[in-house]
Amino acid sequence: MVLLSFSVAKENVRKGIKGMSMRLLRKRPFRVGDRLDLYWKCRTKECELLRRDPCLYERRVTLAEILTLPEEKRELLAKLDGFTDWQEMYAWFMKTHAPKAWTIFQIVCWIPNVAIMLKIVFEQNEKGEWVSHNSEDWMDWAAFANLSWGEKKKIAEAAKAVGHKVEIFERGKN
Repeated sequence: MVLLSFSVAKENVRKGIKGMSMRLLRKRPFRVGDRLDLYWKCRTKECELLRRDPCLYERRVTLAEILTLPEEKRELLAKLDGFTDWQEMYAWFMKTHAPKAWTIFQIVCWIPNVAIMLKIVFEQNEKGEWVSHNSEDWMDWAAFANLSWGEKKKIAEAAKAVGHKVEIFERGKN
């Protein structure tokens, strides 16, 4: 069990709208498969368990690395974390953590649709360069994320049949 405490976005966390968090790297980092206990205002009288979910994705990242992302990927990262845009996210992190460029953060995710989008945000080619996607790609991935498990499985099987490498993670089985 790994405890995550929130002091903003209570209902978005509870409903699964906010499905990720970016935190300073802990002594014992998050691991895929960890059971995450998501609490509202832990260590206060208002403490309340919001949800329990497995960690589906984790990535260590520095502010410098995020700043090298293409603008559309920084914007998506900010929205996935519940901010209006990248500028709001950047301002919050500067105020809250006053990070140096090399400060290591860890992104942790517990909602499958968000995990898929985070993999796209941090996608690199064989040269280590960020892969850019046009807006149609984002729309395709967003539409894919909203499909039922059975529909995703059919698409994955069809993609594999023509030689694409496809990984789909079923909650609780991977």
